[in-house]
Amino acid sequence: MEWSLAYDVSSVAPSAHASTDYSTAHWSRSPVGYVKCNFDASVPLQGQGVGLGRVLRDHCDHFIHVGKVYREGSFNPLIAEALAAREVLLYPKSSEFHLVVLDTLLVNAITTCVFDFSHLDLLVQYIDNLLSEIDDVPMVFARKSVNLCIHVLVRAVVFCIRFG
Repeated sequence: MEWSLAYDVSSVAPSAHASTDYSTAHWSRSPVGYVKCNFDASVPLQGQGVGLGRVLRDHCDHFIHVGKVYREGSFNPLIAEALAAREVLLYPKSSEFHLVVLDTLLVNAITTCVFDFSHLDLLVQYIDNLLSEIDDVPMVFARKSVNLCIHVLVRAVVFCIRFG
């Protein structure tokens, strides 16, 4: 699957986890009782390592959690984004947050059911399994510009790890 397909929201098949209203591809508050989770990955130009980050906000837009992870290795941007999605879904499973709205670029990749057993497809299958184990996790398509806060965070993670 190509990175460009993650942005192609016109051909997304309906899914129990995904919102199909892509006209709202901007940041919006989560419903009362839900936590909005923005996440991102940053792959440096040298391609060594990846920063993964998440920001959780309540329905009043208050920050309630910020998390970051650095992984060694060489990752393309779509694999890195899928790793970030996996990390973000592991967190609600191990915390008190069970009603989470995910803002993600990966709606198309996660909701498309064509698998060829590539690294990305195996990650997407794992993500789909995690989604089915959590109470209620709708996904909403969010452009990179909406995730600016989290994008800056994960770039800082990579910079701090690499350059101390």
